[in-house]
Amino acid sequence: MDGRGRSRGATLLELIAVTVLLAIAIPALLAWMNASLRGVGLESESVRIAQLGQQRVEVLLVARRTGRLDFSDEGAFQDSCDAALDMFDESATLTVPAGYTLSGPTCLLDEDDGRGATSVTISGPRSSRQYHLEVYDRG
Repeated sequence: MDGRGRSRGATLLELIAVTVLLAIAIPALLAWMNASLRGVGLESESVRIAQLGQQRVEVLLVARRTGRLDFSDEGAFQDSCDAALDMFDESATLTVPAGYTLSGPTCLLDEDDGRGATSVTISGPRSSRQYHLEVYDRG
């Protein structure tokens, strides 16, 4: 036969070859897409954590500038830090997103040089950050 009577179309061997190639390519493509989409939420979480941390540190900075931080001793310094944040949280009706936790402030006072160090920790579902602020007594 010279091939003129053949029907046009794919042979069984060609169909099997295409099926095998698709069986290899599709899972590889899906795995690549899954890996690339896995990090999408991390950026928004990172931004939210940064916003919450900055907000808390700024409240402490305002408390310092308005004279509401007590530098007389370490206990008073911690209490005044807590009071400043409690007052802000109540007035701002701060809503912490589900899965996030706010820890702190941890306020330490170096009574020799009147320097106070505060730190706030913000934790999200996949990451955590700590923010620090040093304040000085103008005394």
